[in-house]
Amino acid sequence: MWLRRKRSSSPGSGRTRSRPTRRPTPSTRGCSRPFGMSCVAVDVAPPRTLGGLPALAGHLAHAFALVPPWSLSRSTRRRRDLERRFFARTLRAVGVELEVVGAPVQGPGVMFLANHLSFTDVLALAPLLDASFVAKADVRRWPGMGRLVEAFGTVFVDRDRPADAAAQVEAVAARLRGGGRVALFPEGTTSRGDGVLPFRTALLAAARHARVVQPIALAYSDGARRAYVGEESLVANLARLAPHRARLSIEFLPPLPDPRRSDRKHLAAEAREAIVRALSDRADAARPWSQQKA
Repeated sequence: MWLRRKRSSSPGSGRTRSRPTRRPTPSTRGCSRPFGMSCVAVDVAPPRTLGGLPALAGHLAHAFALVPPWSLSRSTRRRRDLERRFFARTLRAVGVELEVVGAPVQGPGVMFLANHLSFTDVLALAPLLDASFVAKADVRRWPGMGRLVEAFGTVFVDRDRPADAAAQVEAVAARLRGGGRVALFPEGTTSRGDGVLPFRTALLAAARHARVVQPIALAYSDGARRAYVGEESLVANLARLAPHRARLSIEFLPPLPDPRRSDRKHLAAEAREAIVRALSDRADAARPWSQQKA
């Protein structure tokens, strides 16, 4: 266990002594255990000192220093450990702390469906899910991140090419049939954090090959500021967020009924309703008692 030595004075001795300070244990604050699921322990790093773009660049360089050993490692366990460290360092660089409620379903053939607000959603979810993400094709062109995201096994889709829809559904279905775990954002884009956009259902046709479908509700403490929307570039978004810090709540919701018996539109409606309800309950709980819903 990592120890930090803290100097303290002994009364009347005129000397100082070392007192070990334990590192805080990983947080499962607010964690519930629906359907027998266990809680995820998340090591919430202490807030970093925010100093704008220069500090952000330094923190990102610290994170990307893990990429060379990751690319050279042949050990699956070692690579996954480096991936988790990379995502944790990058999250800290962009000022995001995590609060996790519940836990992801374990085992093969799981499809996760989450609302989408920022590129940091993936950074937060990746080390928790051990799943392949489905992302827009233009993510491949993100400076510094695109090729790395591709190396992590991302499934890229181009929603502007409906003729390729069947092939894209098959790419997701193949991962699930092979026992893989897949995470996607059915809104198809990021929202402003003031609601959940309608779910696009095309890719949910692959859910019939999933053993379990689990919705996930995401909420940032500074949702409107954190949102990555419109024509804003990734670099501009990073520059805007650099001086600020936020907490991301990740709530793993109960799995949906057998996805193999649901059509994609019904599945989309069920998942969206569960996420909207969870976000509404969270917003209501944050209000003063006198203003809460009856």
